[in-house]
Amino acid sequence: MTNKSIHIISYLLLICVLCFPSCSNSNSISPELDQAEMLMETAPDSALTILNNIQSPEKLSSKEYAAYSLLFTQALDKNYIMITSDSLIKKAVAYYENQNDIPALALSYYYMGRAYSDMQDALQAQQSYLKARELGESLHATDLLIKANNSLGTLYSYQDIYEMALPLYKRTLQLLENSNDSTRISFALRNTARVFTETQEPDSAIYYYRQAIKTATPQSISSLYNDLGSLYLKTKQYQDAYDCIQKSMQTCLPSKPRYHLYLTYGEYLLKTAQYDSARYYLNRSLESPSIYTQAGSLYFLARIERQKSNLTNYFKYWDRYEQLRDSIDEDSHYENIRVVQSMFNYQRIADEKSKYEKEASQRMIIIYQILIITAALFLAGFFIFKKEQKKKKKLLDLKEQLYKQSQQYIEDNKKQIRLLERNLSEGEESLSEVKKQLFETQKLILEMENRQVSLKQNTVELLEQDFKRSSLYSKIHKADSGLTDSEWSELVLLIDATYSNFTSRILELSPRLSPEELRICYLVKIGVPVKKIAILTNITSSGVSQCRRRLYKKLTQESENAEKFDSFISDF
Repeated sequence: MTNKSIHIISYLLLICVLCFPSCSNSNSISPELDQAEMLMETAPDSALTILNNIQSPEKLSSKEYAAYSLLFTQALDKNYIMITSDSLIKKAVAYYENQNDIPALALSYYYMGRAYSDMQDALQAQQSYLKARELGESLHATDLLIKANNSLGTLYSYQDIYEMALPLYKRTLQLLENSNDSTRISFALRNTARVFTETQEPDSAIYYYRQAIKTATPQSISSLYNDLGSLYLKTKQYQDAYDCIQKSMQTCLPSKPRYHLYLTYGEYLLKTAQYDSARYYLNRSLESPSIYTQAGSLYFLARIERQKSNLTNYFKYWDRYEQLRDSIDEDSHYENIRVVQSMFNYQRIADEKSKYEKEASQRMIIIYQILIITAALFLAGFFIFKKEQKKKKKLLDLKEQLYKQSQQYIEDNKKQIRLLERNLSEGEESLSEVKKQLFETQKLILEMENRQVSLKQNTVELLEQDFKRSSLYSKIHKADSGLTDSEWSELVLLIDATYSNFTSRILELSPRLSPEELRICYLVKIGVPVKKIAILTNITSSGVSQCRRRLYKKLTQESENAEKFDSFISDF
């Protein structure tokens, strides 16, 4: 038999094993695993298909099941399928740890990190990536080190820990120096540019974006041009921005959405005073399903209407923008909380949760017993109690919100930052690496919240300055007679625009306020003296004082007090 005949027979046998498992007299699936591993980089979808066709993988030998677990997790990641459980990859890690198979263990740690990243468990993702990187260094495994450094940098970037992300991205670029993988190089350059953008270093960011564009693929070049165009807009280099935006639109693939491109182009047209064209593109970007793109579109549309002195449309766009911004701020707040919590010991948190759940169950048993014994009395009291609790909760939420927008909140955060810096400085040698990273994360979150509060304060100050320059504001403070209905309506619009839906927030605390009571709230908010309020509302000064006292009780459920009412409304 010739060598050629032997090769043909071997090939046919391999096909039989892959396509018809029943043709094999052995339970081994090594050929399928080898085939999946061979296809993993070039055709991950085919590799996943092969792995999905393996029947009852849990019945495999320990070695094959470990290989299957690693390959299946790898295939999910490469096919951009969200990994929702760590149970499979844990099998691979446990086996390779026991066998001391360092190359396979290093790769398993990396894909365990990918699984935890998908599951949004920052602490365990970080630990897995660090283990993979450590083993990769010992093996001089360049490909694995590129993946681990890049993924770890991305993990830190998502948590706004840029000073830790930047060295990892730069290390990735060093490892790619002798590589011909233009796709990886472009992404690493882009990631580095984004870090410099976030750390307010535009010159460095522009440099890295330009380098990334040189090696970009057709799938990514449009996005890179758009990012660079946005950066040029921030630095007021409008001609460069226009060139990049045009290239971004020209290179955008037909299958890709263009909403973010329209937003950038709309911003450029606004900043170059081409208002009609800007309005057209911003309305197109407003159709985006992304809440961030919608918010940006509304913000710039409001600015256009303000430039055009079209107050009706300005208030319409600004109100919608405020609603979206509140949603984004709330999401960011919860994201900050999640990041901090993920850096704590998750087992301790789980134990505390179990404890609280048991206590809650015991309380529910007592409540049910009370319901059975005194159902009628409890129902009446329950509804009253719930109503009062709801009011108290609104007040507590309001006080918390006011505090988080105050200068005192900024000062308290600064004290915590100084304390964290002192702890880091004093415990430089004694603190563990995780503890240091936790302190650094807490510090960054506090600094970020301070920046957000300062920005919001500056926005309110600018709106107040515009309001105080209005003719209506001057008339109110100089008036010696009441206002017309149209002037009252205009005052409501201006106050709601300046103080973020002031009317609806007041009515949430006490829905049954009369029009006269609301008008007193408006006038107190803009600092009108009691005597002038009496003139504007056709009420005596004593009547105004009495109304202020009653309003304080209605809004806060506390004892009547006119002076406290003025202070409450001023801060509201």
